[in-house]
Amino acid sequence: MCPRFDSGSRHWVAWVDFFGPPTFLFIHSPPRRHLPSPQDPAYNGLDVTRRPHLIFVQCPLMINPEGRHLMDTRAPDLKAEQQATLQRARYPYTLPAQVFYYGMDLFAGKATTLSKAKLLETFAGVPYRAWELRHYVRMTRRYGDRELVRRSWDVITWAREAQDNEIWHLFVIDEKMKEDGEKNAWYLTAPIPALMMRVYWGLVQLMAWFNMDQAFLFNAQFEDHAEHNYAQLVEDHPEWDTQPVTSDLVGEYGEFTTWGDVFRRIALDEREHMNHSFGFAGQPEHIVDLAAEETTPQD
Repeated sequence: MCPRFDSGSRHWVAWVDFFGPPTFLFIHSPPRRHLPSPQDPAYNGLDVTRRPHLIFVQCPLMINPEGRHLMDTRAPDLKAEQQATLQRARYPYTLPAQVFYYGMDLFAGKATTLSKAKLLETFAGVPYRAWELRHYVRMTRRYGDRELVRRSWDVITWAREAQDNEIWHLFVIDEKMKEDGEKNAWYLTAPIPALMMRVYWGLVQLMAWFNMDQAFLFNAQFEDHAEHNYAQLVEDHPEWDTQPVTSDLVGEYGEFTTWGDVFRRIALDEREHMNHSFGFAGQPEHIVDLAAEETTPQD
């Protein structure tokens, strides 16, 4: 158990190591919901056709009055974004990604349920934790290489925000299941999730060691898959648009009137993670902006 205090975000983080590398991360902090999108004006005209080595150096994290770090200061039309996701074709997944999703469908069923969404969220933060650790090691070994330090710090800054965001998705889904009186599926019974995450940690580390760009690309596909699944999950549950949000915990994640909008926001978070992954993979042409801005006529 190796606790770390981050004075910048004012939260404790505990790495729990059962099988070698860190397997779990416990976070006690306000939610960090929205990182600046690669299309956001906060990027100050950054040319996204270039590899974004200095994105977070040029664009400091934005913090609201409550001290919460925000991904995107814009207030999107969540229903419009959900429909845009459903109408947008999925990224053409590579063979490794297809095998991964096929295995998940065999294991947890093809339909997206709250239990399956919870399982996916336990996986979602693993790459960001692995990359944070990996790039700290790289900076420690090669601290004299200023370009490498800048690139590594960009990844670490984003990874910290993204993993906090993913763990909040897990909290929110768990709160919804408790509210509905829904029990966890069998595959969420210990030690199954821990063993699965241990295997996934090894896969993530292997991809990062072999080719970091491909690791980012695989993550972009994971997040694209998640975005579409959440959008479809809301479509499959129209009753969520009449279920009010009364949970104080969900109120810490964001201000929402209905559970439908909560899950639409989660889907949009996944899109933002996908966009950053495509940016770091050197494929900014696949970045997806907000639907409202895509349809805004130019002067």
